[in-house]
Amino acid sequence: MVAVQGYRNPYMYGCKYGASFYEAVKAVYGPKSQTTHPVRTKDDTNLIKDKDTLSRWAKHFVELLNQDNSVDQTIVDQQPQLPTMSELQTLPTLEEISAAENNLENHRAPGADGIPAEIFKHGGICCYSESTPSFAVRGH
Repeated sequence: MVAVQGYRNPYMYGCKYGASFYEAVKAVYGPKSQTTHPVRTKDDTNLIKDKDTLSRWAKHFVELLNQDNSVDQTIVDQQPQLPTMSELQTLPTLEEISAAENNLENHRAPGADGIPAEIFKHGGICCYSESTPSFAVRGH
């Protein structure tokens, strides 16, 4: 342990002792062991081949994500209904569209419509007047 303490500050004696310090620590504590757990089938047998393992993971996630979720409709009907917010049904004004599009960041991936933000930002009022009907369609 005295040898390791001599290397405790690798910058104290220059860089040549830095590697020696880490080698001494590895010698004292040993290498880290990595353990892996095998993937098992439903009948508890180990899968060895990668192809079988991937197939088992696929089956696992299909079973997990495609479960039948039955819901009792009476419980759903008992939930309180929130009032409709009429202000959300109005179309945005050109000023609101302009402000929202000017806040978009450049050089980002385009949205679901495939139109980059730069088109709207640099297109001016002609793009706003053309895009207003698409906002009305998307809202309904």
